[in-house]
Amino acid sequence: MRTKRILVLILYGILAMAPMSLLPYRAGATEAFGGVGVLLDFDPQDPNSVLIFSVTYKSPADKAKIRRGERLLKIDAVDVTGLTLQQLSEKIRGPLGSQVTLTLQGAGGAVRDVPLVRDAIKGGPVIAMPPPNMASTGVFFTAEEKEILKKKIVGLTTDEQREKMLNLLKALKAKQITKTQFMGFLKSDF
Repeated sequence: MRTKRILVLILYGILAMAPMSLLPYRAGATEAFGGVGVLLDFDPQDPNSVLIFSVTYKSPADKAKIRRGERLLKIDAVDVTGLTLQQLSEKIRGPLGSQVTLTLQGAGGAVRDVPLVRDAIKGGPVIAMPPPNMASTGVFFTAEEKEILKKKIVGLTTDEQREKMLNLLKALKAKQITKTQFMGFLKSDF
């Protein structure tokens, strides 16, 4: 159920952000619009709290060291409480080269203001991967291996890491690497 919700939110986020992020011009406007390279989601434990769900590789947000799991408190000094994901994405997007400041709270509770310059976001869609099962990879995973895999997938913070994970899963499915090699990669820090 959680995987289904994540995929729906990602699709919603991509559709909500795509018109201004992917097209060079907004209909009726003469300025190019851009973003900062974040996807947002509401915290499942606190629906009033907004989390950074994903950071696009080499985006302004990635370069500013914004990471998955940080809480978004304000956009340009305006509290985000009560806003929808659509409203939040509209506040973050803007003319290419313009600045937006995100106020974030990290896992340790530290609050920081992060000024970002909007840019064209060139990354592909964000990948949210459910843990593989025997049907998807042709490989049987023990309960302990599934838990290790789940923790690794949840801990991925950039699209580059997600792409590496996706490539590993493809290699495992194509039998280019063994399950032992795959688990060894999981235990390494990539």
